[in-house]
Amino acid sequence: MLDVYISSVTSQLTVLLVGDNFNIFRKVEDKDFLVELPKIFDNDDLKNIFKGNILKNVFILSGVGKLTGMRIGEAFAKGLVLGDDENKIKRLNAHDVISFSVKSDKKILSIIKIRKNSYSLSLFSNKKDFKRLSNNFELSGEHVNSYIKKNEFFIVGEGARDFDKSLDEKFLFPDALKMHDYIRGFYGKSDGFDSGMQ
Repeated sequence: MLDVYISSVTSQLTVLLVGDNFNIFRKVEDKDFLVELPKIFDNDDLKNIFKGNILKNVFILSGVGKLTGMRIGEAFAKGLVLGDDENKIKRLNAHDVISFSVKSDKKILSIIKIRKNSYSLSLFSNKKDFKRLSNNFELSGEHVNSYIKKNEFFIVGEGARDFDKSLDEKFLFPDALKMHDYIRGFYGKSDGFDSGMQ
């Protein structure tokens, strides 16, 4: 059995393949995902993995992030399940994935840039009782800045770097490894605290 995780909604493209006896992870940054994503799969090792394993699920990020990257991830996932059951495609919310990976005593604010000076945000509780506290909402840069200043949050997501230049890279991207951890985690296995697995 084979699970494929594709994160393509930020400036970082990551792919994770998980099978019974293997884990393969690939990362590409600041390149043309339309060109790079097929290249990741265009080698004999991965072709043999697909020949020798039944595809169980393809997890992608959807709903928030860079529109072009979302479309590329969606189209590629549909290509992987072509002639199979399209229900094998599972869509995850990028805010859920990146926030689930954080252990903080403060509330977690996920910020993902979606357009020039426009951000998608979502608020989560802290590590003791982790749950989603808001739906996704959109704010301009100035409003995000004042929202952050009024409240004390631990901020995450690629858009958060625009408001805190010192933010560690591990808090920026809802990469394929974090997607895998989200699915394996307690909340990811339940019906989720947002769209979860749509």
